[in-house]
Order: sequence, then structure tokens, then C-alpha cells
Amino acid sequence: MVVVTTTGHFLTIVGPYMSDGKNNDAAILNHTLKTNIDDIRGLLREGDVFVID
Repeated sequence: MVVVTTTGHFLTIVGPYMSDGKNNDAAILNHTLKTNIDDIRGLLREGDVFVID
């Protein structure tokens, strides 16, 4: 999974993840935030919006 800003900047690339009912995009994002991969939470601000596809 690739995390990119709306301006096209790559923040991190995580994975690989098996694609199944348990590892959908939302579940992968939750895992990334819970484990704070690449200190991703340090880049977030209140009110930030995620578009998951």
C-alpha cells in the first residue's frame, strides 16, 4: 500500500499485504496507524481526511 498526499508526495509504502476480506484498504490503514509505521501519526493533523481506494 502506498500513502500519498493530495499534492502527490509519497509518505510511505507499507506491505505487502494479502488481499482478502481481512486485509482490505481500511484494515491496512488502521494497522498502519495503530503500529505507527514510519511515524505516520506524526504527520497527521486534526481534521485530516483519508481517501482510500
